[in-house]
Amino acid sequence: MCHDLGYTEMRLPNLMGHTTIPEVVSKTAEWHKLLQTGCHPYARMFLCSLFAPVCLDTFIQPCRSMCEAVRDSCAPVLACHDQNWPESLNCDRFPAGDDMCLDTLSKEYQHNYKGNFDLLENNNNNDDIDTTTTTKIAIVRFSKLDKVLNKIFFFFF
Repeated sequence: MCHDLGYTEMRLPNLMGHTTIPEVVSKTAEWHKLLQTGCHPYARMFLCSLFAPVCLDTFIQPCRSMCEAVRDSCAPVLACHDQNWPESLNCDRFPAGDDMCLDTLSKEYQHNYKGNFDLLENNNNNDDIDTTTTTKIAIVRFSKLDKVLNKIFFFFF
């Protein structure tokens, strides 16, 4: 489920408390059918940020808004199979966006992304970006001195 995300090393224990690769593989298998429904375009990214987080010095959790967007789209699919949105994925446990977290693109960014990558115009490092192979963009929000800075992360699906 979490292969080909643009990184090759994941951090354990993960945000779900799993400590071994077999445990992660077993638990992610439970989500394959839901992801196959296409209930939300960021469902895979959301789940993989929890089950197979990128190996960095700190965790980058999904933002609460990402969780809520995925939950609101995917919970009805689960309900059709007599399942509830799991308490372990309670969106209140994730940062509201004022801390470092993984977020979905706003409608403004989605529009620009589909256009001519206008959102990258003001990016000082855009020389390093290959827009021909990028398929998904996620925004990681950092809060510093009451000023929100957006960093762009590219995920290859």
